Amino acid sequence: MEEMKKMKDPYVRVRKAMYGLPSAGFDFARYTHDKIVNVLGYTPISGFPSMYTKIVENEIVILGFYVDDLYMTGDLQTCRSEMQKISEVFTLGTINDSQNFKFLGIERVTKPEGQADHMIPYVRRIIAEYKQIVGIGVAQPSRKHATPGPGPETAKTPGHDVSSELLRHNPKYDPLSLVAGLLYLARCARPDISFGVNFLARAVNRWSAMHDRYLRQLFSYLESTFDFVIQLPPDTFEIGSFVVKTFSDADFAGDLYTNKSTSGFCTFLENIHDGSRLLVDWGSKLQGFVAGSTPDAELSAIHRSTLRSSIPIQLLMEKLYQYETPIFHEADNKPSLHNIENGASETLRYLEKTQRISIPLLHQIFHTDANRITHVDTDENMSDIFTKFLNSEKQAKFCSMLGLKAWPEVFNAPCPF
Repeated sequence: MEEMKKMKDPYVRVRKAMYGLPSAGFDFARYTHDKIVNVLGYTPISGFPSMYTKIVENEIVILGFYVDDLYMTGDLQTCRSEMQKISEVFTLGTINDSQNFKFLGIERVTKPEGQADHMIPYVRRIIAEYKQIVGIGVAQPSRKHATPGPGPETAKTPGHDVSSELLRHNPKYDPLSLVAGLLYLARCARPDISFGVNFLARAVNRWSAMHDRYLRQLFSYLESTFDFVIQLPPDTFEIGSFVVKTFSDADFAGDLYTNKSTSGFCTFLENIHDGSRLLVDWGSKLQGFVAGSTPDAELSAIHRSTLRSSIPIQLLMEKLYQYETPIFHEADNKPSLHNIENGASETLRYLEKTQRISIPLLHQIFHTDANRITHVDTDENMSDIFTKFLNSEKQAKFCSMLGLKAWPEVFNAPCPF
């Protein structure tokens, strides 16, 4: 240290990267929070870490941080002014204030014909990486598939109990790495592959020849649908004109190894005037217990989607716009809806104790105030796509209902990627 004091501009070798320090992330989060709140005057949104709001001349500005990336939404001129203030506190890279931008790999495209989010370059890249690993020419087209999986796994599914030859003989073949890349895609921009990716993610420690085949079909499906985008609705949403619309479903005892059910849901902001929808959340998850009946599994799906998605989005809308957005929930199991309407079930009274599912709580949520839960026909319940592999007809139908469409269908032009 004494020698360093004699140096005009000393450099010290750091033997461990700053990102490698256990407390680095927490320290950076505290630092940014302090600057944003105490210096820039933003208000944190309760329950949503790293999200802040600020009222500037009657215009609401929403600021979000993800590690060292940030985004801002609001009136364009106000956002430009606020971003300039932020640049005086933080060192920022290039600021993109256009309607066509990229954030964490998700790209927003705005044209006169429409608006959409996509990750097409990312899809192209992971397909090319997979082909190189398994020894397929990148330019060689894969067999076209209309679904991300060949069908449900059963005891008669070929190869389910045969070890993977690729895993044994190809040192570059790492299912964990490949599935991790697919998980990010499924979470950000491709809800149609959520079930298939989660199915494979659960198998990385018991990988078999069957999983090789499922993974190959999933990548083939992605190559056949590489130009899928999430179409965004027209900018007609006004305070008081939209509701939180959630669909949920469950595949009873669909997992071969555990007999557990799979919950699935999708949540929209829906315009009550013209019916246009903005897909804001979705999920597919193997339930943590073995359901004793279909209503048991369906109630779990309703409970999870309501507490994990619908209510947080409702609270966020209330915080941003000072308006309690009603929750409209749709499910396709009538006994479950009947139990929620009654507020109790003698047959399913064990749920609260063994699975922490409260029927009285669901009754209170959906049968008070403006919230409601109604029945939807199974053929119209698009959340079914998150619970099982579907046939090609249903897969295409539910993709369209979710807002997943091919680039030419949205922009009336060939995909440029």
